[in-house]
Amino acid sequence: QIARLNPTGIYLDSGVILADDIAGIESAVGKETALVVHTYSHKNAGCFGGTRQRKHKSVLLTFVGPEGEEREWLERWKKMWGREGLRRVLVVLNPVSGGKKARQVCDSIVKKMLAQAAI
Repeated sequence: QIARLNPTGIYLDSGVILADDIAGIESAVGKETALVVHTYSHKNAGCFGGTRQRKHKSVLLTFVGPEGEEREWLERWKKMWGREGLRRVLVVLNPVSGGKKARQVCDSIVKKMLAQAAI
């Protein structure tokens, strides 16, 4: 399938990955012509009025075009969404919110997302 990258997201023949849902893009380990896109798209957690959760999904993009095209994508992504300058993040935990699981959520989800975004 053909993929197009623009400021609003990555457009595939099978759908779209919104820029707001992308945590990071990195080179695929062991595959020189592939990238892994880490996404956290919204998933409705209940019926009307329910809270929305984000679910992690990794998408593998394999390039069959000219050599170096995947590196060009990485550079274009960094320029469009400006993540190369972001190196520090302050995370504030509310110890009594969400069933008193703030530390657990931070360790299991937030730290993973920050690592995937190279922060």
